[in-house]
Amino acid sequence: MTRYEFGIIPSPRKLGGGWNLRMTRDGQEVEIGVFPLAAFDGDEVAAYNAAQEKGVKWLDSRLQEEHGSPASG
Repeated sequence: MTRYEFGIIPSPRKLGGGWNLRMTRDGQEVEIGVFPLAAFDGDEVAAYNAAQEKGVKWLDSRLQEEHGSPASG
């Protein structure tokens, strides 16, 4: 069975801060997302929430594709 996961990692402050979203299949990175603080008016929580929302949607779409039904409902 294929294993899908995502992780949210802080982006270095020297690069503007925010969050990086790493999406993996069987431990191999297949997609990334970047959520810089500047795009969220410096709001770290909003940036994190956006990364988490994208990660959950990505995971649900992978599971739906593999199993034919939504993972959450």
